[in-house]
Amino acid sequence: MNKQDKSKEGLNRALAILKQECQDIETTRKKKSVELESLIAGFQQTRDNYRSFFNAIDEFIFILDQNNNILIVNDFALIRLGYTEDELYGKPVTMILPADRHDEALTILENLHQGKTDFHPVPMITKSGIQIPIEARKSVGIWDGNPVLIVACKDVSELKLSEEKFSKLFYLNPAACCITDLVDNSLIEVNDAFCALLGYSRHEVVGQTAEALGICSPETANHIEESSHRNGKIKDLELTLTNKSGIPKQILFSSENIHIQDRKIRFVVMQDITELRHTTEDLMKAKIKAELSEEKYKQLFDNTLDHIFILEVTNDKRFKVLEVNPIQAKESGTLIPGCYIEDCLDQETAGLLIQNYRRCVEERTALIYEREFYGQIFLTHLLPVRDNNGNIYRIIGIAHNITKERALTEELVQKNDTLIHLNADLLAAKKRAEESDQLKTAFLQNISHE
Repeated sequence: MNKQDKSKEGLNRALAILKQECQDIETTRKKKSVELESLIAGFQQTRDNYRSFFNAIDEFIFILDQNNNILIVNDFALIRLGYTEDELYGKPVTMILPADRHDEALTILENLHQGKTDFHPVPMITKSGIQIPIEARKSVGIWDGNPVLIVACKDVSELKLSEEKFSKLFYLNPAACCITDLVDNSLIEVNDAFCALLGYSRHEVVGQTAEALGICSPETANHIEESSHRNGKIKDLELTLTNKSGIPKQILFSSENIHIQDRKIRFVVMQDITELRHTTEDLMKAKIKAELSEEKYKQLFDNTLDHIFILEVTNDKRFKVLEVNPIQAKESGTLIPGCYIEDCLDQETAGLLIQNYRRCVEERTALIYEREFYGQIFLTHLLPVRDNNGNIYRIIGIAHNITKERALTEELVQKNDTLIHLNADLLAAKKRAEESDQLKTAFLQNISHE
C-alpha cells in the first residue's frame, strides 16, 4: 500500500469517527431537547396550577412592588372590584382605596413593607364606588427576582353585618348582658339593662370583676367558673346577685364561652326573676291557703248533715250531676254523678227540679225553695257559679232536711192553739166568777139594808 492509499484510509477513519461523534451529539441534543421541552411543560403546568390555585382563592390577592404598584391580582379580586387586568396592572394600589384615606393607606403600606404591622383596616372600593370592608394579611416575597408585598384581603362584610346585628342585640336587649374575659373574669362590656339591673354605670364596672364589685359571692363566682369550664356554656342557672344598693336580685344566668382569634371571652345573659320569684312565693302561699280552704271545704262537704250536690249546666241547658256529698248519697241515692237529672228521678219530680234550676240560670241569682221529696221536706238553696265570661256553668245545691223541724213547728202550732183555747176558757171562767162575785156583793148589800 502506497502512501496515498494510507493517507486516504486514515482520512476515512477520521471522517467515520467525526461522523459518529456528530451522530452522538445529535442524539444528545435531541435527548436534551426532549428533556428541556418536558421541563418547560412541567414548569408551565406548575405555573398553570399555581395560577389556577391563585385564581380559585375566594379572597382578594394582590402582589405589589416596592412602590405599591399592582403587579398582579387574582380573578376573584378582578370580578369583585369590577376591573380588568389592563385597568389595574402597573397602577398604584391607592386607586382601589377611598380617596379620603390615601395618606392613611400609604402609611400602613409603608409599615407593611417594613414588617412593623400586619393589620390593614382601610376598606377597598369597587369601580362602581361600593366600599368593601376587609381583613388584610401580608407576607413579603420575591416576584421575577424583585422583592414584593403579597397582600391577602378577606371580605368581612357579612362579619361586619353580624357585628352590627350583635351590637344592636347586645345594647338594645331588654335582658342584662355582659361580656367577660375568661382569663381574669373582668368585665369587658355591659349593656344598659345590666346597669339598670345592678345600679352601676358602665365606667364603674368595665375592667372590674363581679366578685370584686360585690355583685356575686366567691362561692357563686366559683360555681359559675366550674359550670362554665365543664360544659362551655350555662343554661338558666338560678343565682342570687347583689346590686349596688345591697339589694339581692334573683336572676336566671345563661352564658357561653367564645373564642375570637386568640382571645377567650364569655357572653352572659341574665334575666331578672326577682318579681317572678316573689309572685311565685305569693302563689305558693295562696296555694297552701287554698289547699287548707279546700281541706276545710272537703271536711264540710263530707261531714255536713245537709245534702250537697253540684250540677253542670250544659250548652243545651241540661243539668248533669257532677258530685254529691256522702250524706246525700246515703240518705237519698237518687242523684248519680255523671247522669242527667231526668235520668235520676221520676218524670214529675225531675220536672219540678229542672224548673227551679232553669229559674236559677235565667234569673242569674240564688234561689230558695221548699219541696217534699219521698216523704221528706227539704229547704233547698241553689247557688249559681259563673265562669270568667260571666256565664253560669255550675249550680251548687244545698238541701236542708226540715222534716223534723216542720213536725215540731206543727206540734207547736197545735199546742199554741190548745193554749189559746185554754186561755179563752180561763178568761170566760174568770168573767163568770167576777159576775158571780158582783151578784153576791149586791145580795149582801141588800140584806144589810133590810
